[in-house]
Amino acid sequence: MPGVSFLEEVATVAGYKGGIVGAWVLVFIGAWICYIAKYGFLPGVEHGWLVAGIAASVLCWLWPLPVLAVTALLVWTLPPPRIASAPRPTPP
Repeated sequence: MPGVSFLEEVATVAGYKGGIVGAWVLVFIGAWICYIAKYGFLPGVEHGWLVAGIAASVLCWLWPLPVLAVTALLVWTLPPPRIASAPRPTPP
């Protein structure tokens, strides 16, 4: 990419791929638990890993979307900081 240094490009790609690995693990575990809850313990343990692996391999590329959604939700719902709304002392 023109105008972007090699180190900036590597850091951006490495950060995105790091998120992919973390998202893959979380989606895999969550999908496997959902499969076990829906179909029972033995079928879930026996076949659930395959379904969870496929789901994680597809959905892990979309990891920035939930991160952005949670960030937007927190910014929208949390009250403003108390320091910003505290009255300023008047000088003597």
